[in-house]
Amino acid sequence: MIEIHRLIQKSDILIIASPLYWYGVTGLMKTFIDRLFYYYHKDTKRKIHGKECVVVTPLNQQNVVYETEILIHFYNRLLNCLGIHKIIMYFFGEIMTRDDLSAKPEYMSQAFSIGQSLNDLFLAKDREKETIVRMLQ
Repeated sequence: MIEIHRLIQKSDILIIASPLYWYGVTGLMKTFIDRLFYYYHKDTKRKIHGKECVVVTPLNQQNVVYETEILIHFYNRLLNCLGIHKIIMYFFGEIMTRDDLSAKPEYMSQAFSIGQSLNDLFLAKDREKETIVRMLQ
């Protein structure tokens, strides 16, 4: 976990991705989230406070709004508690297997667009950092 903490602290944007599982995240993601408690303490909160986050959630259900209500509330409280700014949450309904993606080509287009948007965001942050460095020189 020390290595993961190091990577989190080094990053600008966190991408949290977990399928919806019984109205929540998977056990593996829950374990990861539990380890974020390290950043809840007043002495370590500054290490994560102000970071940005994107949440991606595939799910098998059709009624995405109803099925994700609890999960949305959970993520909002978690991120708010840690001082992390949520950029956006993406939910992809009716996905249980890889084959389900074949029936939803729009999801692949959306995933590509998400990747492009994140890339643009990363590039903008890099340009912003370069500008700040130049101003300080």
